[in-house]
Amino acid sequence: MAEFPVIPGYKIKKKLGQGGMADVYLGVQENLSRMVAVKVLSLDMARSPRTGKRFVKEARTLSRLTHPNIVTIHDVGQVGQLYYIVMEYLQDSLKEKIRKCRKIPPEESFYIILQVADALFYAHGKGYVHRDIKPDNILFRQDGTPVVLDFGIAKSLNSKTKLTRTGMSVGTPMYMSPEQVNAESLDGRSDIYSLGVVLYEMLTGKLPYTGDDTMSVVMQHLKAPVPLLPGALREYQPVIDRMMAKEKKKRLRSKDQLNDILKPLLNLKTVPGTKTNVKKPLKKETAAKTPVTEVTRSVRTPRTPGTPQPARTVQAPPKPGRKAGRFLRIFAVILAAILIFLVVRGQLFPELITVVKAFFKAVGGFLF
Repeated sequence: MAEFPVIPGYKIKKKLGQGGMADVYLGVQENLSRMVAVKVLSLDMARSPRTGKRFVKEARTLSRLTHPNIVTIHDVGQVGQLYYIVMEYLQDSLKEKIRKCRKIPPEESFYIILQVADALFYAHGKGYVHRDIKPDNILFRQDGTPVVLDFGIAKSLNSKTKLTRTGMSVGTPMYMSPEQVNAESLDGRSDIYSLGVVLYEMLTGKLPYTGDDTMSVVMQHLKAPVPLLPGALREYQPVIDRMMAKEKKKRLRSKDQLNDILKPLLNLKTVPGTKTNVKKPLKKETAAKTPVTEVTRSVRTPRTPGTPQPARTVQAPPKPGRKAGRFLRIFAVILAAILIFLVVRGQLFPELITVVKAFFKAVGGFLF
């Protein structure tokens, strides 16, 4: 049975992943009975008390980054030689989504990118650069909200301390900005470059730069042209160009700039992720209703090309009382003939003759 770190108040269930600086475990916060992710600084890094203290100090500072698209940190502490961070547990990653879908539709891709960019611009405004943006570090809550995590190697723009050796580049080679490859000083635009690589991967299902080894990949980040999107995706090339520009001064610096590029490309009034993300359909014109009582039969006339076809009209049905009236008229005529015949023959009571004659005189005037 594997040995898990012992941290008071938390029960470690299993190991979720391992990185160069820390291991991540699935745990249960016992007092709240909730699932959490516990990140523990690796023993090699923790052997230096100075490094461990920096880890805790920077983690506490980063826990103040409160943003809906940044992972929530619940606890930070030290137990003996163990330095740990406890954060919300998220299962689904963008890496897994790309693996399953291969290609993510443009509007969904831009929704994810905008949310992540908003989180990064927020962190940049607080003085932090993430330095390791990649699909593995973008996870999703149950409602589909993308969340940035693993600020473990984030660097404060105002701090001279760092958890890496001087002169070493930090990050993942496939997503490194040119300045990261050169181990230069970084600002928020480095994260935007990495996010551009992630966008390219979401749209195409593959990385923009590949090679037989790490060196060939990082050299492409330095010297190769900005990758071109294939086929129908080419219309979104301006976004890739602005995010993955080799010169950082040409890259996007704010979410507003990203919005301004996306609006015309997606033909939207607002970008995905905002209150109105699609055009409102035009209202269908409704034809005026013609009263049934005034409808007459019209003759179809030839239609000139380009002119609307006039609406066809039909004859209004006859009133239901006309047939009944005709039948009563015929019946009355036959009945009158019979009665007249009987009167003439004198077969009716004499006193009724006068009444019948008056009746037929009145009815006859009405019917005929």
